[in-house]
Amino acid sequence: MDAADGRVAAALRRRERSRDQILEAAGRLFTERGYRSATVAAVAAAAHVGPATVYNRFGTKAAIVAHLLQSAVADLREAARRDIAAPLACADTVIRHAGRLSAAIASDRPLWSALFDAMQEARRQPPAVPDHDPRVVAPLVQVLWEILKAGQAGGELYPEFDPQRIATDMTWVLGFHALHNSPNSTDTVHAFLYGIAPRDVLSAAPSR
Repeated sequence: MDAADGRVAAALRRRERSRDQILEAAGRLFTERGYRSATVAAVAAAAHVGPATVYNRFGTKAAIVAHLLQSAVADLREAARRDIAAPLACADTVIRHAGRLSAAIASDRPLWSALFDAMQEARRQPPAVPDHDPRVVAPLVQVLWEILKAGQAGGELYPEFDPQRIATDMTWVLGFHALHNSPNSTDTVHAFLYGIAPRDVLSAAPSR
């Protein structure tokens, strides 16, 4: 390795180290203070970097939260894809996803609450760069969208409804229930499916 390559490698290591420091500090502050109170300046100070470094690494505060939960969302998506490929009935797949989402949220409510706050912020004012959008970095809504699209393709759900809208609404309601310790995720799923699935599909789905 020549001198130039060595400098590049050292710069990459410093960049990765500062990224990890920011994520660690942000996770701690989001948990302690909540999303709204944990400012970029506070995250930067806790990570021992400048605010400009935080913005250079992540673009937005919302994206930081999404990166913290990116792996968890990827696990939810992979589990849903396994159920779709099984193939499992659409209603069963939705119910299983709701259960997994509830369990994930229960494992770290403050951080998941921060993610929903970040997604709400992005809905009101979408970031100009997709990689700075928490809904892109940790595409939680897309998990349900894939399940519902598969249900439409398999004839289990009516073709005329908009799966993106239903997936968005259902994700928010399931998230609200999980964040507030409500045990009624199966009832919530049935309430949403009532208008988009034939009665025989619903009658075959497990109930609470």
